[in-house]
Amino acid sequence: MNSKSDSFAARLGATMNEQGLTQSELARRVNVRQEAIGRLVRGGGGTKHILEIAKELGVNPWWLHKGIGPKLSGDLLDRELTLQAVKVAAAVLYESGRKMEPDRVVELVSDGVDILTRLQNKSASARETELALQVFIDHHVYK
Repeated sequence: MNSKSDSFAARLGATMNEQGLTQSELARRVNVRQEAIGRLVRGGGGTKHILEIAKELGVNPWWLHKGIGPKLSGDLLDRELTLQAVKVAAAVLYESGRKMEPDRVVELVSDGVDILTRLQNKSASARETELALQVFIDHHVYK
């Protein structure tokens, strides 16, 4: 699904480099061993500490873990966009009556975040946003 350059490990390593943060320092802040952070940076497995790591780095945990949504965290609007995108994906699932693989649901949420972000960037009205989301839902339900 993700290429090496678009992997959790790559996002984690790049973000640590951008912030001048060592594996040891991040490990200390998250209260894990340095070896655990090193393993994550090398692409070795997942972590139950994703929320703590994202918080320490100041990034969106969805972006860090799966590459979904905006990179920066803490902005209420970012969380609202993600929530709206999840609602759109749920509507597609409900309206279509189809079962979907988890990766497909993640793809729908990601697409929804992209659409909502573009609409936000162009200062779309509530009506324009509603129409765009309805077109998105209809496209995925009836295709």
